[in-house]
Amino acid sequence: MGTMESLFATTLLLVLFLFNPSKAATSPSSLIASIDCGAAKSYTDGRGISWVSDSGLIKTGRVETIANATSFSDSMATLRVFPTGKRNCYTISVPTGGQFVLLRASFFYGNYDGKDSPPTFDIEFDGNRWATIQTSSDFVDIAEVIYIVSGSSIVFCVVQTNAGELPFVSAIELRALDDNMYSRFDRTAGAMVLFLRTAAGLAQPVRYPDDPYDRIWIPYQAPESLEVVQNQATSMLTNITDRPPAAILQAAVTPADGGTTIIMSAPLPSITVQAYINLYFTEVAELSIGQKRTLQVYIDNLPVSDPFVPPFGGVMEFYIANYSASSKTQIEVRPTTDSTLPTVISALESYVIVPLSGGSAASNLPPSDTAPSDLTPSDTAPSDLPPTDIAPSDVPPSDTEPSDSPTVVGDQTKSPPAKNTPVSIFGGGQKGKPSLGNNVKANRFAGIGAGLVFPLLWMVVL
Repeated sequence: MGTMESLFATTLLLVLFLFNPSKAATSPSSLIASIDCGAAKSYTDGRGISWVSDSGLIKTGRVETIANATSFSDSMATLRVFPTGKRNCYTISVPTGGQFVLLRASFFYGNYDGKDSPPTFDIEFDGNRWATIQTSSDFVDIAEVIYIVSGSSIVFCVVQTNAGELPFVSAIELRALDDNMYSRFDRTAGAMVLFLRTAAGLAQPVRYPDDPYDRIWIPYQAPESLEVVQNQATSMLTNITDRPPAAILQAAVTPADGGTTIIMSAPLPSITVQAYINLYFTEVAELSIGQKRTLQVYIDNLPVSDPFVPPFGGVMEFYIANYSASSKTQIEVRPTTDSTLPTVISALESYVIVPLSGGSAASNLPPSDTAPSDLTPSDTAPSDLPPTDIAPSDVPPSDTEPSDSPTVVGDQTKSPPAKNTPVSIFGGGQKGKPSLGNNVKANRFAGIGAGLVFPLLWMVVL
């Protein structure tokens, strides 16, 4: 078996598929719990999410308030801090056992104690170590994990790791996902820790109600080497397996100044991890006779997909699952040699798959320093995780059949060299500085181990 065939057969699972009308849409029942820690009473926010106080869920800790925190989000105005006990935990019921959920926890120190000394501590879910949180006076730190709940409740804990540094939590959110979403790994043995979720052309982050599952999609601000093109479709069919909301498909990025190909560093930690990455494609214009946009995906210069045509008025999803990769891994989307139009990409998600072990799941999960919970999620991923051998789950049928092996169409060896103009996906025109939305100081990255979160780099091939 050749190198490309071996790579595909043993570690990579790829599928391209279109709108599947047989799938049922979700309902507000996806909002299992929205807990404002320290809140005095229940309330409904401007997005229509009903928040409850944590007073009936935990008896330990004390409530603190933060002045002017509502400029971020109402749920960031209070927090519960834990001056006693190494580990303090919440137990939150789920409607049914074995439910597939998204768990998100937010932390805003905001100098509530006047000491200007943000604490560092660990968090856990269901006995599995989740992340190390390094809090900030200026940033909301958010961690997110997707997994199957084994029983009728989840347990979320904050754990003191340094003497004199008191753990706390500002908000806890639990969302139900459809059973067939993100199903291409062994969900009984692993969980997905969010690293990045972003979309092109957004004026502000997208979440509930535009995304019924309340995933948070942060805006991608295109640099000079890429331009944003608006989608001309008046309606969008998006009911594919991972349910991208129509709001993130209203635009796409494409190479500027005559470029054709987009190359990116994989949005992952610098160490090798088990990756789960989704790329979303949609045709942005109703093509005329003679126009053709046919694309193909490469990893480290190896073709890993058959050629595909993004649909107009629909969405096509390309995923990479159970694949050992790092930020050094290069993902490239090229037009085929007979294509008359350049590459377009609308959105992407990137996760790290971590093993579940009921008490020692992931070692040294990183801290995150990012924006408020109503603006952006953090890009959090485990560090120093060993590779895992996780088999993909069955994939539902699709209109476009996956290839059994990589396929090269046309003479790809004559592609022109890359134009080396790397830019941060967080954009704003400044490499290394994230653009995180209103009321946020964009001057720090989330930490990965001892280093910094790398910017997702894009390059354009002319």
